[in-house]
Amino acid sequence: MYNARAVTMIFFANCGNKLTNNPKFCPSCGTSTQQQANTNEPIVSNQTANITASTPTASNTMTIKLIGWISVAFSLLLVPILFAALSVIMGYMVKKKGEDTHGTVLMIVGVAAGLFGVLIGAMIGANNPVYY
Repeated sequence: MYNARAVTMIFFANCGNKLTNNPKFCPSCGTSTQQQANTNEPIVSNQTANITASTPTASNTMTIKLIGWISVAFSLLLVPILFAALSVIMGYMVKKKGEDTHGTVLMIVGVAAGLFGVLIGAMIGANNPVYY
């Protein structure tokens, strides 16, 4: 889904610099922006620019969520610190895409699963000592 709107911007005809607040001199080239009496050429020109802002697509956030939740599951079984960190990163990305609640839950569950994965690894390691 795209959100489009038209915005009118004022540009200096001499150098093309965008002007704000009606300055007397162009901040880019230093030329006076006041229209001279003997010329018919405009000093400023209005141009309309179409600005489109894209909103995150459902498939884009779905992929990030899926990677995050798979990382949560792997953090219970394999390399808990690595996969817990990945799930926190994915949760942050989901949150930045506009789904605050889902991103926050993914980050919290990722940290909890990482800690729980470390505990599971410690218990398995304690029951199966390796002698060198």
